[in-house]
Amino acid sequence: MLDLLNLPDKIKLEVSKSDLIAFANHLLASHQPTIAEEEEFISIEDVMRITGKAKQTIYGRVSNNTIPYYKAEGSRKLRFKKSEIIEWMNGKKLSDEAINKEVEAYFARKKRG
Repeated sequence: MLDLLNLPDKIKLEVSKSDLIAFANHLLASHQPTIAEEEEFISIEDVMRITGKAKQTIYGRVSNNTIPYYKAEGSRKLRFKKSEIIEWMNGKKLSDEAINKEVEAYFARKKRG
């Protein structure tokens, strides 16, 4: 394996797209999140930035229980775990029940409007 740290500073390398993808997959597979990363709570504004979804869309998903969220007892403030939002975006948190709820909600909105 090529030791990139021991190469001279001014060297040109040609790397194929497949090599870059393989390297990126290796980095992702070898990354072990720390407890702090797994338990990091984020705000709805952070969820908006991560997902690209509007605040009202996120509130709708919370209402339908189709996005993982937390709310402290007696508080109205929503909190989300960053790791769970990322997993949810990758489709790992969307159960059959959640998908069915989203479909039902969609058709209920269509009937009303």
